[in-house]
Amino acid sequence: MAKNVSVTLPSWHDGQKMVWENRRKRNFICAHRGWWKTTFCMTLCVEQLLKGNSSRWYAPTMRPIRDAIDEHFKKALPESLAPEHKTEQTIKMNGAAVSFYSLEADEHSRGPQSTLAIGDEWGLVKDGIYESVVDPVLMKSDGDGWFFGTYNDHDPFNHFWQMINTVAPTRPDYIQAHTIPVCARVNDQGELEPFDSPFCNANITYEQLENSYYTAFNKTRWRIEWTCEALSLDGAVFTNIYEACVLPQKTPNIDQSKHYILAADIGKVNDYTVIIGMDVETGVMVYMDRFTDCSWEQIYSRLRKASATFGGLPIKVDATGAGSHIYEAMMQYGVHIIEHKWNVVNKPKLIDHLASLLERKQLKLWQSPAIINELKAFNQSTVAGRVKYTTAEHDDVIMTLAMAAEPIQVKSGDKDQGTDLLDKLIGYNQKAKGDWLEQLW
Repeated sequence: MAKNVSVTLPSWHDGQKMVWENRRKRNFICAHRGWWKTTFCMTLCVEQLLKGNSSRWYAPTMRPIRDAIDEHFKKALPESLAPEHKTEQTIKMNGAAVSFYSLEADEHSRGPQSTLAIGDEWGLVKDGIYESVVDPVLMKSDGDGWFFGTYNDHDPFNHFWQMINTVAPTRPDYIQAHTIPVCARVNDQGELEPFDSPFCNANITYEQLENSYYTAFNKTRWRIEWTCEALSLDGAVFTNIYEACVLPQKTPNIDQSKHYILAADIGKVNDYTVIIGMDVETGVMVYMDRFTDCSWEQIYSRLRKASATFGGLPIKVDATGAGSHIYEAMMQYGVHIIEHKWNVVNKPKLIDHLASLLERKQLKLWQSPAIINELKAFNQSTVAGRVKYTTAEHDDVIMTLAMAAEPIQVKSGDKDQGTDLLDKLIGYNQKAKGDWLEQLW
C-alpha cells in the first residue's frame, strides 16, 4: 500500500489535548463516559501507521475491539485498509500494522516489539497482565503505553486503580495518571453539584448531566461511569480504603492528654484476636495488635499491655462470643473491661457508621494488608428485610474498628450517633478510674 493514503482523523477536545501535552512513557487514564477515549487512542495508532510504526491494541474481550474497528478505524481509514473478515485482527499499512489482542487468553497476546501499546477498558483487565504481557513488549522498543478505562465495578481497587493512585505518584517523570470525572460530582447528601474538572470533555453540559443523573435507576453505576468513583456493584460496604490505610504500622508516642478508645475482638479457635486503639478526636489509628493461636493467659497479657500503653485505659470488648468471660478474668488483673454485645440493631448501625467515616475520609488507618483485605472483602445484602454481612476474609479487624470508631463523629449537619459517647469520653480523666465505669456504662 502506498504511503500517501488519505485518512480522516477527528479533532480532539481541550481535555484530550491537555492529556497529550502531559504525556509520559506510561499513561494511565480513568476517564468518564463520553471522553472519547477510543477516538483518542485510534488517532494515536493511525498516526503511528502513517510513520510506518506498528502498534498493539489490547482489550479484555473481543467486543470492544470489534467496536473500535467498526466505529472508529473504518471511519478514519480508506475502506481498502479495513480488515476483510470479522476474525481478522490486524490493520496493515506502509509495512506496519495495528494488531488487536483480546486478553481473554493472554498467552496469545505476547509478541514482537511495538512503538505503541493501547490498553482499552483497562479497569476490567485482570491483575498481572500489564507486567506479564504488555510492559515486556514495550520495553523491547522503548515504546509508549496508553491505558484507558473506568474503575472496575466489581473490583474497584485492582491494578488499574493502584497504578493511578499509588504507583504513578512515585514515578511522575515516567507515568502520567489521571482520574477525569465530568464537570459534576455527587455530594454527601446524594445531590449533584458542579465540579471543576479541567481534563473533562466540556462538550457535555452540566444540564445534560443533571438530567442523566436524576433519571438514572442505578446511581452507583452512574457514578462509576460519569464521576469516575471507585465503587462496587457487588454490595461492598466500604469506600476510600486505600486513602485511609496510609499510616506506618507502629504505635506512636501516646499523649495522655488526648482522648483515646481501645476496642478488642477476641478470637475463637481459628480466628484472630484484634486490639485497636484510636484517637477519638482525629480518627487516627494509634495501636493495633492482631494475633492467633494464643492461650487465654497470653490473650490476657496482651490486653493488659494495651491498657497499660494508654495509662490504664478501659478496653471495649466484644462479649457475644469468645470474649464473654473476659470481664471477670481481666478485672482480677486490674484491667477495666467494657462489655459490648452485638445484636441485629447495633451491628448495622456501627457498620454503617464506620462506612460513613471512611466515605468522608475521616479515618487514618495503618497500611496493613489485614485491614485492607478485610475492608475490601466485606459485603452486605438484605434478606427478608434484614441486613446480612458476608466476607471472603476474616472480619475481626472490621468488628474491632467498628467498636473503636463508635465515638468518632461523622462530619455532617446532623448530630451523629457517636456524639453522646464522645462527650462521655472527653469527660473521662484517665487517671481517675474508680466509679467512672459505672457512671459511663
